[in-house]
Amino acid sequence: MIRVNRNAIPSPVILISNELDLAQKRLEEFYDKPDSSRSQKKFSKPFDPVIRKGFVKSLRLLFAEKCAYCESKINLAISESEYDHFRPKHSARGLDNEFSNEHYWWFTYEWGNLYYCCQVCNRYKSSWFPVTGKRSDRTSYNKTIQKERNLLVDPCNDNPEKHFIHLDNGEMDFLTPEGKTTI
Repeated sequence: MIRVNRNAIPSPVILISNELDLAQKRLEEFYDKPDSSRSQKKFSKPFDPVIRKGFVKSLRLLFAEKCAYCESKINLAISESEYDHFRPKHSARGLDNEFSNEHYWWFTYEWGNLYYCCQVCNRYKSSWFPVTGKRSDRTSYNKTIQKERNLLVDPCNDNPEKHFIHLDNGEMDFLTPEGKTTI
């Protein structure tokens, strides 16, 4: 895992469009309902193809066509382009069976929370997002990354070199609790 400069390319225009505003409004309407009315229900509307197409191309460019986590090149001829919500869009799972159905739906369309990701890493990471202490409440992305202590190394907001060491045999080992959890 290497550090990726999120500011290397601008946020895609689609993420400030009318289509995105409508999608965000639908999401908010669902989650603003009382828990009891959402019981046994899950917001499962996938990204509108127009929105997805508008940001995946930018993710591919930002991450140099490599997975944000394992750095493997994603060959579009073999594997469909993937993306990951670093903070999951719902059902965040932590260590010791900690589970939060509410976290982090408000970052579903947040550019800073979208990562280019291979299918294997996307499947493996799933909705895992362990934190130390309390999870952030419904606040801005920038405030969340400053306030919340995530236990997964974030290639855009952390310095991976502080958390991992590359061994002579090509493998990686951890230097910190965050590195250990990520591995």
